[in-house]
Amino acid sequence: MTFVFNQRDVPDHPDLGAMIQRLAAGEVVSDHDFDRLYPKVVQKLSRTHWTPMAVAEMATQWLSRSGADRILDVGSGVGKFCLIGGLTTAATYVGMDTQPGMVQLSKALLRRYKIGRVQFKAGDATVESWDTFTGAYLYNPFSQRFTFQRGGASSQAVAPDLYDRQGQLVYDLLEQRQAGFRVAVYCGYGRGLPPQYTLVAAELFGAGPLELWEKTQ
Repeated sequence: MTFVFNQRDVPDHPDLGAMIQRLAAGEVVSDHDFDRLYPKVVQKLSRTHWTPMAVAEMATQWLSRSGADRILDVGSGVGKFCLIGGLTTAATYVGMDTQPGMVQLSKALLRRYKIGRVQFKAGDATVESWDTFTGAYLYNPFSQRFTFQRGGASSQAVAPDLYDRQGQLVYDLLEQRQAGFRVAVYCGYGRGLPPQYTLVAAELFGAGPLELWEKTQ
């Protein structure tokens, strides 16, 4: 039987609070240390499915320093990107995911560690308005769905037609944004960027490229 994460599932150790403070102060924190914020069943998926620390730190810096001050994480999963952004930049982050269990876990972390300027919402970002956002983050958000159980987890590939449809919806939303909108893309999202976007920066990480794009017209 699947379950919804809550506050009781969030590890609570004094050294984790100290780690949060070190990250907010600009110190280097490893993926292993940051992922200890999560239950063991979630930690096991980190290497493959959650944004690496180095990617999150670079993407949030790129977006915030280029002028994006309200950033949408499409398919935010367990909230790692938004939490890191909220701790290390001055921008505001909104994570949205269709899987309520992971959204509840992200919210529990916010409450436990009192991280500001971050919000998580359960819902489909491809059918929501993006009008209030000045930037977005995409880490191949539509390829997998997760089922969590006590003591284990499984993932299932999204059907190709749904994957293609959601990628097209994001493409259309990006095309509708005003000039100056910025998007950081890690390992793609199922489509390219509309022709009105210009590549501003790129960096290669282990799993693939991180790119920053800006809508110029």
